[in-house]
Amino acid sequence: MRESHEARRVRARSLIRHLDRAYPDAACALHFTTPLELLVATILAAQCTDERVNQVTRTLFAKYRRAEDDRMLKEKGVTLEKYVLVEVGK
Repeated sequence: MRESHEARRVRARSLIRHLDRAYPDAACALHFTTPLELLVATILAAQCTDERVNQVTRTLFAKYRRAEDDRMLKEKGVTLEKYVLVEVGK
């Protein structure tokens, strides 16, 4: 049986409390202002250092603010993935 929405919320809150107690001074080193930016930065962080991610995403997030921007890039023959990989590889 699937867990109810309310049961998931209760479990998530409990997990967050446990993590807050275990890591009271935890902070995210990645710079972001939206959930989409956090998602992109987290994916990039698996490929390089957080410092490099913050350098790349400063420009990336200034140019491409929304998920729809990826579609517009593809229409121009450029993929967001290619742009990011080139920037991360510098």
